[in-house]
Amino acid sequence: MLRTKLLVLSLILAIVLLTVGTLISLQFKLPKAPVAVSENFVLQNVTIINPKVNILKNTDLHIKEGLIKAIGNDIQTTRYFKEFEESFVLPGLINMHAHNPARTPLRLTPLFGLLAVSHGVTTWRDVADPDGTSVSEVRFLIKENKWPVPNVFSCALVTTGHARWANSIIMTSVNEASKIATDIRIQGHSCIKSYENLPPEFIAALKDAATKEGLQVAGHVPAPLTYEQAALPDTQHFFGVPPVTQDSVVERNGNWEAVEPDRIDEVVKFVLDSGLINTPTLVTLLKIQEYGDYESAKLSKEYSLLPSFYIENVWHPYTGLPVYRYLNTEALSRAKNALKKKQNLLIKLSNAGATLNLGTDTQQPFVVPGVSYWHEIKLFSEAGIPIEDIWANATWRAGKQLTDANLGAIKVGAQADLLIFKENPTKSLSALQSLQAIVVRGKLYRKHDIERAIIAMQNHFNSWPLKHMAAFFAERKMQEIAKNFTH
Repeated sequence: MLRTKLLVLSLILAIVLLTVGTLISLQFKLPKAPVAVSENFVLQNVTIINPKVNILKNTDLHIKEGLIKAIGNDIQTTRYFKEFEESFVLPGLINMHAHNPARTPLRLTPLFGLLAVSHGVTTWRDVADPDGTSVSEVRFLIKENKWPVPNVFSCALVTTGHARWANSIIMTSVNEASKIATDIRIQGHSCIKSYENLPPEFIAALKDAATKEGLQVAGHVPAPLTYEQAALPDTQHFFGVPPVTQDSVVERNGNWEAVEPDRIDEVVKFVLDSGLINTPTLVTLLKIQEYGDYESAKLSKEYSLLPSFYIENVWHPYTGLPVYRYLNTEALSRAKNALKKKQNLLIKLSNAGATLNLGTDTQQPFVVPGVSYWHEIKLFSEAGIPIEDIWANATWRAGKQLTDANLGAIKVGAQADLLIFKENPTKSLSALQSLQAIVVRGKLYRKHDIERAIIAMQNHFNSWPLKHMAAFFAERKMQEIAKNFTH
């Protein structure tokens, strides 16, 4: 009799646990992905713009098996898109400094993809994967072919001494550079991120090894070094231009009080003489200003695009990411001034013909995927760079750094990553708002379908009890990943 009761109780417990597990798993189940047109199709009677290269008016663009198969009016197909007649077609935008979310039960990567693609970003370079899960998650989603996520290129972090991020490669000798570069290439990365602490001889060895392996080198100028001493092929954030008074990301990015016009001219000359590239991520300095009125920022529609734990937990001014806590008005004022000086350096580099990348450093405070890229475009424009030049930087000029293929260009044989606008966005920034559809790897998504999917995602993450569960998971993951991100 007792044995029977125990069996019954065990069965009931198993059913309860199964039910609870099912309910929890249903809470984490994402809404449906937006519908895409994936068969072969033609964009009929459109104007094709390869910025600063060519303009093809009143022509047809033929997409087949994910590629641009033909440009012209003499090939027949069964699927024409007449709704886009007289539209403007441009290459997809490339974000050269992005960070994807870590893999967690929340599954944030599809949302990041939706937000990026809805603003025309079809490729991103993930410059640091703090825990080793974010890039693999993007690659999985691309292979799964369900969600519209941008193409991904990735950098592997290399540092020495105490590592800030768990997924870092520790370099202890210049003799290790060759093996490090080979391993990075074998792992599927296209870039080395030269990070903090590295001395000049380590950086030089990494650059030589990277060249032999066909890899890029991008990164931070280490705090003790100047821009010239590091001479990174692609410097992030314009680090190394001002002298370092305090080894803090906030100070190094946002304190340019000591930078005078002569110093800017020195850097411009060095960049030109050395053939260096820069990815300034100006938007980080724009967005850090939100700490000046955090309560108003909490009400912004822009930040509601992400789950509420970002604004309420991750970016909280007193309990959020450690490095950004307790910023005072003086620090924010310096950051505002630094933005103006960086824009001055930017336009001088642009006028001199230097290569400049657009990147956003997504997940820094108040930097939202997609819309932050449009902010970066605007900041480049406010610096004085012509809009078509910005488009060239954001497409084929960036693409040439990532691959030998035709990334960032509309030409026969290239992968079909395209943007369809009602108005010409190379003539006015306001035309960005006329984006009608996005083609990613040959799949066409109407913008309003992606926007509906984003709203469904917002409702999903705001639902009870997931909103509270998400805050719990986010807090734990933030503490795990950013525990060393204190300066």
